[in-house]
Amino acid sequence: MVSKGARERPSGGEAMNKSELGIIGDAELVEELSVLTTQTARMRARMADIMAELERRRCARSAHPTGARR
Repeated sequence: MVSKGARERPSGGEAMNKSELGIIGDAELVEELSVLTTQTARMRARMADIMAELERRRCARSAHPTGARR
């Protein structure tokens, strides 16, 4: 269940300013922190996947020097 305060606060990448943080209850702040922590972990995993793919492509190009470079 989503609390009323959770529905009213910014979402989708909008940052809360300090005055907004001051009026939100502890439970909502903990919930928001949990969501942000999960998003951060997903972004880090995605970044690692992208870097690994770029490395794989770089190594593949080195092994096949006749391939077209972009």
